[in-house]
Amino acid sequence: TCQNLEKPYLRLTTFPKAQGVRPLSVLKRSIVHIKKRYIETEDFEWANEQLKSVRQDLTVQGLRNDFVLEVYETHARILLEHGDLNEFNQCQSMIKSLTMGLSSGAQDQDSEIGCIDPNE
Repeated sequence: TCQNLEKPYLRLTTFPKAQGVRPLSVLKRSIVHIKKRYIETEDFEWANEQLKSVRQDLTVQGLRNDFVLEVYETHARILLEHGDLNEFNQCQSMIKSLTMGLSSGAQDQDSEIGCIDPNE
């Protein structure tokens, strides 16, 4: 598994290899790093790419928990600040889905599994 706090966002065309996906523990450290750097530099392009990359790693692992909600809410705030309404709407849809699922008693999934190529 990948241990990097920063990782470029790449649109997936196949199942990702396990060594390229950051586990939840790394993603939690990564979001702290992203927030801190964004507050210091206000580099929207960098933060946007990093948050999309974190979202992608969460998605391929099938995670749906309070941390995932935090990531989407953070990204949505930054997108709204910079007027990226298209990407904001994507975040907003996921936030709605997550809040409905989490509030209805859905289990908090902290397992690090999902759509990762099992052959890698």
